Amino acid sequence: MSDANTSDLARRVPDSWDTWQYGIFPHPKKSELALQYLDELLRDYPTGKKLPSEREVAAQLKITRSPVREALIALQMVGKVRIEPGVGAFSVAEDSGSSEKSAFSLLAESESPFEISELRKVLEGAILAAAIAELTPESLKSIERAFQGMVDAHATGDMDRFLDAHREFHLSIAVASGNSIFERLARWMLCYVMTQPIWEMVMHRRLRETSTRIVNSIDEHREILDAIRARDSQLAQALMAEHFAGVG
Repeated sequence: MSDANTSDLARRVPDSWDTWQYGIFPHPKKSELALQYLDELLRDYPTGKKLPSEREVAAQLKITRSPVREALIALQMVGKVRIEPGVGAFSVAEDSGSSEKSAFSLLAESESPFEISELRKVLEGAILAAAIAELTPESLKSIERAFQGMVDAHATGDMDRFLDAHREFHLSIAVASGNSIFERLARWMLCYVMTQPIWEMVMHRRLRETSTRIVNSIDEHREILDAIRARDSQLAQALMAEHFAGVG
């Protein structure tokens, strides 16, 4: 294709993944916008004052609550707020030496759990359909082992082990698809992004929000597994969509 027939956008496409990683088309994360708003509020807040709720901040910024939650968790990780589950977030006396990283750099260096969840909602149904089409007895056993790992981890109250088994469940489905691109995307999302500190904080908080959250997650994954065993692609995709509808 000649330069004359090549769009400006196409000419700007980078020739390596490393270039993409650093954002040739910069777009602010919604969590960064929420963090900027909250950080400005905190400048005038006395120690111990309660911040606006996630819902109130989301309404003010016209975004969903998930990016606000990410911003609050980043502030908690650097010691600027204290989060009390079911109560809210409170300002903390700032200690300039308490953290080597700012909340802004923490968000900048991590992928957004909210945005990754949105990506997974789009991708995982297609990956699941491909996995069922290519399913073998061996790949089914791998998915079953991962699910059993989730059940066993819950029984012992091991949250880290549960999250590892949860990642393995979804990764085993991608491997079962036989599609190397699906598998690489899944490994990036599940083994790189989902092990970043801010993601792990978000996941731990989600799972501990209610006593039934993990039980519900196990039930949802059991239903997906049953649909995979039955080779029912339509049902499996519908169940996966329902599973992700509850994430965030």
